[in-house]
Amino acid sequence: MTNLGTIRASAWASIFDCAHRFYWQNMMGLRTPSSSAAHLGTSLHAGTAAFDQARLDGSPITADDAAGVFVDTLRHPQEDVAWGDDSPAAAEKIGLTLHTNYCTQIAPAHEYRAVELTCEALDVETESGIITLTGTTDRVRVTPKGLGAADLKSGKRAVDKDGRAVTKGHHLQLGIYTFLAEKSL
Repeated sequence: MTNLGTIRASAWASIFDCAHRFYWQNMMGLRTPSSSAAHLGTSLHAGTAAFDQARLDGSPITADDAAGVFVDTLRHPQEDVAWGDDSPAAAEKIGLTLHTNYCTQIAPAHEYRAVELTCEALDVETESGIITLTGTTDRVRVTPKGLGAADLKSGKRAVDKDGRAVTKGHHLQLGIYTFLAEKSL
């Protein structure tokens, strides 16, 4: 059977947003510069991952120490960033607030089994051929019902007015991450 290609779990939902953009970005590898908001999210992921991994390893670090990873990632991007009307200094100020919030309020309320887990690929057979799913889960957390995939979001619409995480538009990604994490762990 023909292998149709590899799709990252985080890209799966974009198939339904714009199939052409999905094709050019995920199948052909064409990229546009990262937005300032996306780079802020990437930088927050780096800082919070350092914080959570240190806890998981039994050698906790302070939120301030982990913030150093956030700031370093923000100031030294690995890809082009289109800052637009935003500035790195403004993003740093917002990011440090979010980072501190995560490290002092959110992370202590969870027990993690894995941080930034690169999952084994999963081949899915379709009528047209095989699609290989890959991905890196932000966190695998311990829940009363077992393990669950957690995907950190930092955008303006990540939390609703009642303080609950907004999963609309991310359910495919979370489902795929759950399958990939189960296979990998």
